[in-house]
Amino acid sequence: MKPPVSNAIPGSRPDIGFGKSCIGRQSGAVLVVSLILLVVLTLLGLTSMRTTSLEEKMASNSQRSVAALQAAGSGLVDALQDDNLSTVGTMPAVTKTMGGASVTYQSTYLGSTQPPLDARSSASELVAHHYDVQATGTVGSGHTASEVDVNGGMFVLSRAAGGP
Repeated sequence: MKPPVSNAIPGSRPDIGFGKSCIGRQSGAVLVVSLILLVVLTLLGLTSMRTTSLEEKMASNSQRSVAALQAAGSGLVDALQDDNLSTVGTMPAVTKTMGGASVTYQSTYLGSTQPPLDARSSASELVAHHYDVQATGTVGSGHTASEVDVNGGMFVLSRAAGGP
């Protein structure tokens, strides 16, 4: 008797017929691994978006704080250049708006003293009027507002009331 004739390719597995693919026999491991990688990459993307959003808020807050500080500094300069300084009590507060910032400044008269002597003047000729200056710069409104308070001192020299 003759052995049965097989149409299998020599060296191939006899239980997989000619022309059948190995893909149909996989158990889905590649699908599971790729889904896990997709979830991990999605979480990384969401985390980086959240970090970027937080950094943007921090930069915006910093920018508003710097603008408020500049406005308050400008208020101090305006107070120093005010020609209407009084030698009695506290001056009324002045509020100005500059661009997107507002500044309020106020000066308070503290008293007068004799200035230090030098070779060009005598203590009887000049008097130093001392002031405390407060300025508040504000940028924005509501919960996003930034406010900075700046205090400074100054003195103004003037001729004494019985001097030459």
